[in-house]
Amino acid sequence: MARVLRPGGVFLLKIHAAPYYVRKFWGGLAEGEILSAVHATRVLLAGVLYHALGFQVRGVVSRETFQSEWLLKRELARHGLTIRSKMPDSNFLTPSFLIRKEQE
Repeated sequence: MARVLRPGGVFLLKIHAAPYYVRKFWGGLAEGEILSAVHATRVLLAGVLYHALGFQVRGVVSRETFQSEWLLKRELARHGLTIRSKMPDSNFLTPSFLIRKEQE
């Protein structure tokens, strides 16, 4: 994103926060959708590792991870991007952020 966005440019980013996958896990168990629960478990584990280690462990648990606002801020800053605002959203499990590329 940082490579193709011009300085001062903005974009909208929607993420899946950890509670999204917790709900998916319990919903999968309740509905008998075991694969959905397994997927959610793998994503949660990958996300915990990502948050603890500071980098994604690819291919070990899952190629997908959940995101948190504080980790998103850190990752964006590495590429000259910042969160301008958290957008109002009808679903707290999948928050949206307005991201801006800083002037060079």
